[in-house]
Amino acid sequence: RPLWAVRDLVERLRDEDARLDELTAGDRSVAVVLSLSFRALAPGTRLAFQTLGLHPARDFDVHSAAALLGTGPRQAETVLEQLVDAHLLQPHDCGFYAFHDLVRSFARRTAGAPDGMAPDERHAALRRLVGYYCVATDQACEVLFPGRVPLPAGPWEGTDARTPALLNCDRALAWFDQEHYALLETVAAGHRLGAHPQTVHLARNTSFYLNLRGNFEDFHRMGTLALASARVLADPKGLRISLSNLAVADWKLGRFGEGIRMAQEGLEIARRIGDPAGEGFCLDLLGLLHSALGHLAQARRNLEQGIRLHRSTGYDRQLAEALSNLSTVQSWQGCHEEAAASAEEAIRLNRKLDIPEHEAVAYTDLAVAHMGLDDPAGALDCLRRARELLDGTRMPENVALVLALSAAARQRCGDGERARQDAERALSLVGCKATVLRQAAVENIVGRFHHHRGDHRRARELHERACERALSIEYRMEAARALHGMAEAEEALGDPVRAARRRRQAEELFTLMGLTPDGTRRAEPGGSAPHQPGPLVAGDHPVAGAAAGGVRGETVADGEGRGEEETGESERQGGEPDHGVPS
Repeated sequence: RPLWAVRDLVERLRDEDARLDELTAGDRSVAVVLSLSFRALAPGTRLAFQTLGLHPARDFDVHSAAALLGTGPRQAETVLEQLVDAHLLQPHDCGFYAFHDLVRSFARRTAGAPDGMAPDERHAALRRLVGYYCVATDQACEVLFPGRVPLPAGPWEGTDARTPALLNCDRALAWFDQEHYALLETVAAGHRLGAHPQTVHLARNTSFYLNLRGNFEDFHRMGTLALASARVLADPKGLRISLSNLAVADWKLGRFGEGIRMAQEGLEIARRIGDPAGEGFCLDLLGLLHSALGHLAQARRNLEQGIRLHRSTGYDRQLAEALSNLSTVQSWQGCHEEAAASAEEAIRLNRKLDIPEHEAVAYTDLAVAHMGLDDPAGALDCLRRARELLDGTRMPENVALVLALSAAARQRCGDGERARQDAERALSLVGCKATVLRQAAVENIVGRFHHHRGDHRRARELHERACERALSIEYRMEAARALHGMAEAEEALGDPVRAARRRRQAEELFTLMGLTPDGTRRAEPGGSAPHQPGPLVAGDHPVAGAAAGGVRGETVADGEGRGEEETGESERQGGEPDHGVPS
């Protein structure tokens, strides 16, 4: 077909059902060649070939193949090697196998043919696969995420599926990494199949891994399927968990309003069915989401209510996370001694629970409190401990926040060169794979660092970038910090008019959050929350661009002390309460 464009061929080959028919020229056909190889197989091997073609992933290991076939791993391996010998299957590294796309299309076509597999056979095979992944992810999560609230046994319990030996964190995490795509596709397949209990359970397990790796879009897509399955089941416990986990994904992706809707529905269900652990988790989520929108008084009330429930139920893991989140909100409100106390309790709990990543987050919160208490040396000690506890390969954005805060603390302690190295490393870590929330926080902290070393153009550039990110998701605290930083940079660069406008915009946001411009909490009669603001609009949207004019006042080089004009909100360093994990 010389007149066909490449895009015409691509579109015709995109349809898996029609792909084999397209690859035909006269009496030469890919389907005919594959059919000859297929008919040369023994009847049992032909059935196994068709069954393996149902696997939703591009490649698979012996264990998932065994589950699909309904055999043990050794029998499955024998069949897999027979298909390799027949050139119908390709061996991959690490004990994985894969079909060529055309061979998989042929396998699925023959399975669905009138003389192929009966619908009940196909459904039974897929249900065995979904059940296998439920059991395997249970085992992996027990190793990687100890202390999760257990769920009731599902219809897949008691199956004879053999799972890999996931005996330690390295093996469990490597298994998740290898099975990442297969798990996502299996959740989708389970939902289409109507295996709704398994879909909810498997999605819940996989969400812990996706959250750890920062794959939040996948987390959200999978959570949406789990929620749809939970609504079909009308199972209040599963529905509450699915709503909560989708709210976590919304939080990570900056979809705060939708997250609040999910968490609020989950809270109502938890209260209706008498689930105090679920109620506390939903309150924690509401605290996270309201804090991002600048509803700090509401956020604090939600977190404190959740903490009381966690203490009463003895759920220490969630108590520790809620205390970390509360510490951040307390620091935002200028209550640094209270923030330090909350973080210290979170550290003790996480150490007892042996969850080093969460202990590192709590140390980071304690460092922020020390910075607020004008104790940069104490902050550095906390950040050193946090860095020792963090595995930079798992959540590099947490390492980025630690490095950004270390830069600020080192600068105040007079170690300018190491501060500069920490600042640049922090930016490199959030530049590739991090949430918008973390990117904005790190850019604001490093922007303040550059302001104090006299590089006001670089400071303005970072604050403008942070402001754009924060405005895109209505993240009020970082938007206010960014505008404040831009005001200081503009003034230092000789543009007092623009600086005044930015400062006024920042003060409006601080007022909406119940804060004074210097970062302390406003007195509110009866402790009521500030009025709930509408969509975040901070005057004209800030754009990058150099302002003419000289530098006002004294500049501060790396390692030098700072003048009195550089105190107040501009010195309040901090991250965000980004410690939400699945339920």
